[in-house]
Amino acid sequence: MSKYKGYVIIPAYCPDAVLPALTTTVCDLGYTVIVVNDGSGEQYSEVFAALDPRVTLLVHEVNRGKGAALKTAYTHIQGLCQATKEDPALCVVGTMDADGQHTPQDLIRVMDEAAASAGKLVLGVRVIDKKMPLRSRFGNGVTRGLFRLLTGAKVSDTQTGLRAFDTSLLSFMISVEGDRYEYEMNVLSAQAKKHGTRGFSEIPIQTIYRDEDNSTSHFHPIKDSFRIYRHLFKFAGSSFLSFLVDYVLFIIFSALFGMWIPAISVTVANVSARIISAIFNYNMNCRVVFEGKPNAHSALEYTLLAITLLVLNCGVLYLWGLTPIPIPVCKLLTEVCMFFVSYLIQKKIIFKKKKT
Repeated sequence: MSKYKGYVIIPAYCPDAVLPALTTTVCDLGYTVIVVNDGSGEQYSEVFAALDPRVTLLVHEVNRGKGAALKTAYTHIQGLCQATKEDPALCVVGTMDADGQHTPQDLIRVMDEAAASAGKLVLGVRVIDKKMPLRSRFGNGVTRGLFRLLTGAKVSDTQTGLRAFDTSLLSFMISVEGDRYEYEMNVLSAQAKKHGTRGFSEIPIQTIYRDEDNSTSHFHPIKDSFRIYRHLFKFAGSSFLSFLVDYVLFIIFSALFGMWIPAISVTVANVSARIISAIFNYNMNCRVVFEGKPNAHSALEYTLLAITLLVLNCGVLYLWGLTPIPIPVCKLLTEVCMFFVSYLIQKKIIFKKKKT
């Protein structure tokens, strides 16, 4: 063991019999182990009673989610560090899953890397190949692609449970929103927003799967994926409805204005349709997608965004119009180009929830 003080958190919800042996192994490595019983119920009391006596056990009376369990442990460690006045650079926090998927050797490597990489989030990244269960491989592929598209940061394994960081990041970790599986993705997004790819360090690891379906995982591909990307999914739905309003009005106005002012009919139709669909879109995004209330400040910012995107939209549409591609197809391609730009600006700036 190196000179740093190491804390290892194991969030546990309905764990099986491998957990007690796992805690003994990690304690023997010299780390302080903290297990969080996330509302597993009385039927799992024997498993928790068999934990290594060196383990600190924190308990949620009801299931609150992996994110909440991690933040409970982070708060506990923060209190310990403040009480002992330990140097944050000499303290490292690691997290690992309760099902025995991570090897002790890989835990050491990830913890050591965190001790040597101040301010970075160290990820133990799994090899994405046919040995990985299909649902894990598919889920990881989707989230990796979306994560890079939305943040610009490349992360090889967004769903790994083996992570580590020095305790200077504890306050940041506690402040990140989310209580369930979406929390870990929110941490990645927040770290990427602050530091980009430079905020991460990756260590290749071996992963042990108990069976080909990874049945010990409590991750639900549909329900938990929606939690992770719920704003994006709702934004896509809102954008699609607004697009339908915009697209239908554009076609109607193009036909009407083409009879009256053919030289500029496309531009007039585009502007008219966009104004109406923008009003509809603002209310949908504010109330439904980002769960806020309309106000003058966000309305002004949205209006400025809408005007900027409208100018870009008209410019791109005009350039498309110089090609032999039909105007309706040009309109479709233009809207696809603007989708993610609009989402990021609205999520990160216009409808960003203020901390209280």
